[in-house]
Amino acid sequence: MDIFLAFDGGQSHSLALVADEQGVILSLELAGPCNHFDEPGGKERFRRTLINTTQRALELAGFTQQNKIAGACYGLTGYWERAGAILSPIFSFETLAAVEDVETAQAAAFGGGAGIVLIAGTGAVSYGLTADQRTARSGGWGYLMADEGSAYDIGRQALQVVAQAYDGRGEPTSLLPHLLNHFRQDDFLSLHRFIYQGPIPRHEIAHLAKLVSRAAAEGDEVARGIMDKAAYELARHVVAVARKLDWQDPPVSPIGGVFRAKEIILTPLQHHLDHLLPEAKLQMAKFPQVIGALLIAYRLRGYPISETLLERLSEEAMRHRLWEYG
Repeated sequence: MDIFLAFDGGQSHSLALVADEQGVILSLELAGPCNHFDEPGGKERFRRTLINTTQRALELAGFTQQNKIAGACYGLTGYWERAGAILSPIFSFETLAAVEDVETAQAAAFGGGAGIVLIAGTGAVSYGLTADQRTARSGGWGYLMADEGSAYDIGRQALQVVAQAYDGRGEPTSLLPHLLNHFRQDDFLSLHRFIYQGPIPRHEIAHLAKLVSRAAAEGDEVARGIMDKAAYELARHVVAVARKLDWQDPPVSPIGGVFRAKEIILTPLQHHLDHLLPEAKLQMAKFPQVIGALLIAYRLRGYPISETLLERLSEEAMRHRLWEYG
C-alpha cells in the first residue's frame, strides 16, 4: 500500500492527513498555526508544527517516520520554500512538494481541474489555473499594500465608519453598539482608547467582519456598503486573473471566512462579476483545502485523478467532517 500525506498550514490552525492510494483517509492531526515565520519564536514554531504534526499523523495511521511516504504536499501561507529542508532529513519521501496554499486551495476547489479560486479570509487573493497549466494570481500582498476585500479590510472599515459617524462626517450606523459589545467598552471614546492602547493582532481586526455582515443582514446601510465595496474589490481580483489568462468564462470558486456571510457577500459579488466578467460562473468548492494538497501529492506521484478517486475523496471528506476545519 502506498501512503500519501497532505498538509494544510494556515494562519489559525494546521491540519495533516494520511491517506492510501485509493483515497481512504487513515488519520488526521490538527495543530496550531505555522505562519508568521519572522515573528519572535516564529522559525521554531514553524519547524515544530511541520515536524510534530507530520509525525503524529503518521503514528495515528500506524506508521513511523521511517516508513516510505509515496507522495506528500504541504500547502502553506508563507515560507513554503523552507519546508523541504526541514522535513527531508527526518521523513522518507519518494516525492515531496511544498507550495503556496493558493495552489492547494485551487486544486481543492476544482478537484484538480481548471478554474479561478477567490480566497477571502484574513487576507485576500485570487489564483487561476487553466486546462493547459497556465497560472496567474492577484492580491495576497498583505494588509499594508493590498488585501482589499479581506476580513481585515472589512474590519478596519468598520472602525473607520463608526469614527466618521461619531464625528458627523458619516451616516449613523448600528456598528458602534456591535463594536462596543464585542470589545466590552462603554462608549466611542473608551473604544478609541482601547483600540490604541496596544497593538491589536490582525486576526482580531479580521474577526470584526462577522459583526459587519451581521449588521448588514439586519439592514444597516453603512454595513451593507462595506460588504458591497468588499465584493467589488474581490470581483476585481478575479477579473485581474482572468485577463492575465485571457479567460472569458472561468468557473470561479469563493472560499474563506468572508464568504460565511453567504448572500450578504455572494449576491453583490455575483452582481459585480456580472458587470465586469459576465461569463464567469460562481460555484462552491468541491473539497476542503487539505484535499487539494492530497490531490497534488497524487498528481506528482503519477496517480491519475479519476472520477472514482474524486468520489471516494468526497465520501471521506464527509465521513471525517473535513469541511469543519475550513
